[in-house]
Amino acid sequence: MRIVLVFSLIILLNACASAPTTLILSPTVLLNANATVAATTINLQVVDHRTQQHVLQIHDDDNPPLFINNNRLITTMINQSFQQSFVNQGYQLSLSAPLSVTVVINEMLINLNQHRFKYQASNHIILQIKLKNAEGELTKTFNSKGSSNGILTADFAVLERIFNQQLGELINQAAHDPAIRQFLTK
Repeated sequence: MRIVLVFSLIILLNACASAPTTLILSPTVLLNANATVAATTINLQVVDHRTQQHVLQIHDDDNPPLFINNNRLITTMINQSFQQSFVNQGYQLSLSAPLSVTVVINEMLINLNQHRFKYQASNHIILQIKLKNAEGELTKTFNSKGSSNGILTADFAVLERIFNQQLGELINQAAHDPAIRQFLTK
């Protein structure tokens, strides 16, 4: 009898869990106390080339897919994160600078497969950095994948935290990449 009661309670709790209406994206950018470059002025732009405009897609056994957007415009959030990182490194920003840095968002998605008694989530982020000046161009792609799984339903706060951490690490990796820094300071 207890097994039936526990099993019924698990199903009831699982059925009561609801998906969020938005996903809060707020990556953490590592800041260095010392400016590390001479005053180089760059023109920073961010473009979104994703095939889907949502950040989270939920597939479960009983319902059609659910698509969840983020809490603010992706391009604005990515731009602010890169601005913060570049300014902290000593770069100056200007729309008229001859040195352009374009961040292309190619993919930014959490794919959640929710089953009755377990879930599987996979994260994939692809950022492409395109640098251009009078002397040439440089393009680098930064890619990050992650996954998690567990019993019952996914904890959306945990998925957010993992995704924000993954996004912050990718932004830091791109903003501090030696080849990009070398191109920006020549």
